[in-house]
Amino acid sequence: MQLRLLSPLCLVISVGCGNARPLPEAPSTHLGAASTEARAHESPRSYAIRAVEGRFSAEVEATGAPAIETELDEDGDPRTTVTIPTGDARPIVCLVTNDMRDAGAFVVRAFTSIKNDAQLDDLELPALEVELAQRAPFVWVSSRGVSATKAVDLRAALLPREGGSLFCLQVGGTERATFSRVVGGLVASARHEGWARTRFAEAAVMRTQGKVNGFAQRFVHDGGRETQYGTAFLDQGAGWSAFDWANGATVDARGELTASTSAGAVNGTQLFRIDVKRGKGKEYTFDKEVPGQPPQHGSFKATRPITTDLSRAALVRAFVAGKERERTFLEVHEDPENVEPRAIVIRRVSGRTVSFAYGTKKTVLCEIAPDGMCIRGEITDEDGDKRAWERLYVEGEP
Repeated sequence: MQLRLLSPLCLVISVGCGNARPLPEAPSTHLGAASTEARAHESPRSYAIRAVEGRFSAEVEATGAPAIETELDEDGDPRTTVTIPTGDARPIVCLVTNDMRDAGAFVVRAFTSIKNDAQLDDLELPALEVELAQRAPFVWVSSRGVSATKAVDLRAALLPREGGSLFCLQVGGTERATFSRVVGGLVASARHEGWARTRFAEAAVMRTQGKVNGFAQRFVHDGGRETQYGTAFLDQGAGWSAFDWANGATVDARGELTASTSAGAVNGTQLFRIDVKRGKGKEYTFDKEVPGQPPQHGSFKATRPITTDLSRAALVRAFVAGKERERTFLEVHEDPENVEPRAIVIRRVSGRTVSFAYGTKKTVLCEIAPDGMCIRGEITDEDGDKRAWERLYVEGEP
């Protein structure tokens, strides 16, 4: 298992089942006046499309044949841009890939490019709606760019998946209902050869003050491989930003960590990358990269087995079924400031509800599912800020 950051714009996990790669520049949404004017008078009908050298297929409603263009990225992998005429001056433009991509980076790059091109003064904090499609989070993102003389609506739809992702964008133009119908139909009919089932898959949404502001996915693959991805949009008062993260880990037959890699980025710019590897016994080494700082190498020794939230699900399940009042686990605290073992104390609250105390950094109140994972919960960080987590989809057992 290997996770690597190919560029400051994207996180990369390579576990033999799908990679997260850098996104290209935001696709142009301009077709040309003559082309769009002619297509505006055509009645919409269904068109079959194929992308990324035939690995992706779908049906899409359009007022004319969609324009399909495939090119190779810097690693020689195909990516396809599909331009969908809707009878409006502004088409819907979709990007299809063969791998996982950073959703937050896509939105920031696309919306920022539009803001600059249209000479807008500000972009509103995006509103998110998350539903389930193709066993993955299907995310609708909307914002509005404003200036003293105009306002422009921006819409995006994201389906980030291991083995293949789909991102669609429209600027102004058609009504939201048309965008939702066209893209929703495209996603519902989509098939991708890279969309393989895993031993365990989970998708969840995150909320702050009742509003959806992020989503996450977790997978367990054969051979003790685990992957996790997430995106959160953060309101920082003077503006907003997107935080993307990814984690890959391998565990042994006992569920103990043998290696892991974590990486995070804000607005497509790398924040950190941390690699951890087990040596003899419970000794671990780590390598840490933080932009602007020299690479750091270190080591630590665990006092008890180090597990992951996925690999200790059976232990949590046993705790909930038993009579213990509390129990302590150990995980690697992969933080840009400090890499070390961190105790997690689980305590019984009532019924299937427990609390997890992660040192002094955060506390998580969770309702535990029969599989030992959190169905829904509330996370409180050291500053007292709260955010909610709720499972959207699950398949298999960790």
